[in-house]
Amino acid sequence: MGADESSIRPVEDRLGHDFRYSVNIDKIKRLGFRPSVDWKEGLRKTIEWYTQHPEWWKPLKKDKFTVK
Repeated sequence: MGADESSIRPVEDRLGHDFRYSVNIDKIKRLGFRPSVDWKEGLRKTIEWYTQHPEWWKPLKKDKFTVK
């Protein structure tokens, strides 16, 4: 997305923070679900949407998450 690693700010872990998530879609597949796009394509489309719609997300980060 054009940002370098200098924009990453480490924070302390939250209490009860899960160190690992293991996602398994076998149960929902047995109900007939099939993803319409693969993971990489879905991630690309998500990033594309957010970069094309800053009017939606910029107010959400105003003040509370502003990098100073």
